[in-house]
Amino acid sequence: VESLQSETEDLKSQIAKAHYDARASADEAGKIERYEQHLQQLQQKLREQDEDLDRSKAFAAKSQAVNDCLNTLLVLESEQTSLYESSFDIKDATLLSQFDQKKSKAQSVISRLNQIMTEEERPSIAYMDKRYG
Repeated sequence: VESLQSETEDLKSQIAKAHYDARASADEAGKIERYEQHLQQLQQKLREQDEDLDRSKAFAAKSQAVNDCLNTLLVLESEQTSLYESSFDIKDATLLSQFDQKKSKAQSVISRLNQIMTEEERPSIAYMDKRYG
């Protein structure tokens, strides 16, 4: 009887150890699963940030192209105005006034376009600094 009781106690101890090992394995499997899920989330976040960065780079390139065009228009407008002024001696005060008003309005539009481009560039840079800084 003592031998059977001792054997029973040994079996109970082995069963308890097996249950403990099984729970430890389950905990480790759960940790691995949670780690893999976290890794997938980080990979997805990285992909999204790469896409945001690509869009920001494309916007910056487009903004630079628009800015270059505006600068070219500014130069052309200035050259055109200079050509008109040098080619024609405007003596009519009304016509000269209209010419000056048109020149002023063109300068205002060009200045406003340049200002808009500067305003648009600032938020995108701030966004990139906030997002990736």
